[in-house]
Amino acid sequence: MFQSHPDTRGAAIHSGFIEHETALPFSTAGPRCHDLFLVGNFSDGSPLVLSIEAKADESFDVTIEEKIVKLSGKKTNFPTRLEWLTRYLFGESAFTDFEKGILKQIYARMPYQLFAAIGSLCLEANRHGAQRAILIVHEFRTNLTEDKKMDVNANALDDFLNQLWVRNASRRSVADFGVFEGPLTMQSGSFDGVPIPNNIQLYVGKLRTDVRTR
Repeated sequence: MFQSHPDTRGAAIHSGFIEHETALPFSTAGPRCHDLFLVGNFSDGSPLVLSIEAKADESFDVTIEEKIVKLSGKKTNFPTRLEWLTRYLFGESAFTDFEKGILKQIYARMPYQLFAAIGSLCLEANRHGAQRAILIVHEFRTNLTEDKKMDVNANALDDFLNQLWVRNASRRSVADFGVFEGPLTMQSGSFDGVPIPNNIQLYVGKLRTDVRTR
């Protein structure tokens, strides 16, 4: 995959961490867990961070709307955490009315896992002094997976990336197998006193390992 993009050709990985955890701001439910977190260098020597989200045919967790309904009536910082992530990733509030918890419909059906995956990756880039960060969704197709469910995941990922690219780069984008899309420069600033990582360039790609037998 590194050879698929001029920015990533010649990049090298020198260390990796399984189930690496990243604490998100305003979180009381535990840290975000990267299935595999890798650290290395681009060909120019600059630092590289890469997060791999491994999938069979399970979904990208619940949607934003489902998560808010699930947490209704409970003591939680989730709306504030979501607001921090949405302002960073999309440059705007997730709510039409934050105090009443009224979501904008464009975000209601998005899977929360993708918000947390990219937000935590950019936090790690900032901690490692990296200005470029890579997210790979690695699918495993086996005799036990259902193609229909994998198609639903693909559509969810493409819908999310389309909105992310439209908001930040005024164009649409999808995840194709074996190639990286990017770079996309993320928002910067702060929300509720918590800094937002500054000028991180994001690359996203998708990979499939097919071990299904006839």
